[in-house]
Amino acid sequence: GYMKSPENKNQLIVDEAVSEYVQMIFSMYKDGFSIGRIAKRLNQMGVLSPMEYKHSAGVKFDTVFKTGDTAKWTYKAVQRILTNEVYIGVLAQGKRGTPNYKVRVVKSKDESEWVKVENAHEALVSYEDFMAVKVMMQRDMRCSPDQDEAHLFSGFLFCGDCQQPMIRKTVPSKAKKYIYYVCSTNKHSRTCSPHSIAAKEVEEKVFRAIHDQIELVINLEHALAMIERLPSQSRKAFNYEAQIAKIGEEIERYQKLKLGLYENFIGGVIDKSEYFEFRNSYTKIIEDKQEALLRVKKEMKQAVTTGTTERNWVTLFKQYENVEELNRRVLMSLVDRILIHENHAIEIVFKYKDEYQQTLEYVLGYADELDIAV
Repeated sequence: GYMKSPENKNQLIVDEAVSEYVQMIFSMYKDGFSIGRIAKRLNQMGVLSPMEYKHSAGVKFDTVFKTGDTAKWTYKAVQRILTNEVYIGVLAQGKRGTPNYKVRVVKSKDESEWVKVENAHEALVSYEDFMAVKVMMQRDMRCSPDQDEAHLFSGFLFCGDCQQPMIRKTVPSKAKKYIYYVCSTNKHSRTCSPHSIAAKEVEEKVFRAIHDQIELVINLEHALAMIERLPSQSRKAFNYEAQIAKIGEEIERYQKLKLGLYENFIGGVIDKSEYFEFRNSYTKIIEDKQEALLRVKKEMKQAVTTGTTERNWVTLFKQYENVEELNRRVLMSLVDRILIHENHAIEIVFKYKDEYQQTLEYVLGYADELDIAV
């Protein structure tokens, strides 16, 4: 997907002739195609494998992965592309080297020793897509031999109790087939309950929940836009400096009270049990105040950036605002995992939940100002 720049041999530029195939590989995986199926499809399409493409470009290159006269796309070849950070603009250097100046044998280094440079060149895939693929590759994505794609929820459904994957089961009944999910632990060892639930029910509930979450995100963005339109003096819903000063004063006051306890004990103002009771109480208050101080400082930092930084995660949710059916692309973009609890209760863990919560808290801090603005 890249070649060296003619002007600068140390700079990678996009190879337009084949970059679309790299993007297609990531898209196919997001759509549920297994790595083996992707390799098979590329070979069927006649797409040159990386080695054959280098040969066609006049590059002298060979590999142990070649098993015939012509190198084909293999599982490993596709896997290397899906896991290579170069496609998000990261350049890794120092992959090989010698342990020290006395040893001349060049060996591969552990990835922790590599030097990585971000934004070193143009990315072919988004960071969000790359991370979504990375997470899903660590999960069970197996599909039956007669299928090109994984099932809709493959790699997403987990038992709400034991946290193990849910297994898809098909039960024939006359001319129909009923599909449902059961806990894998229950199937293998019976140490967890079945958590059985119909696939259709899961799909309907998840689809509605995703629509609701998208609506919440859009409403949150509207609130942020209203905050940004407020006069500058009204945008200080939290006077963070005043809060920090106040909490600091309270910490100092309780520290003085704690220090004075011993004098009161020696002077007979309080007895031994009261001394320890007050000391423990003041210690707890001071610890709570210190935590509050750190929280306010963190909120102040967030308040400075939330209204101005680009909110990529909001854009990701908004692009599916008008989606009419649930598919793997939607799930991989927005959902981390889906937990199936007892009595058909479903819990969806959305991606960017921390960013959503932080932004929500920021907006709630302007509740009074937004009411006035409305």
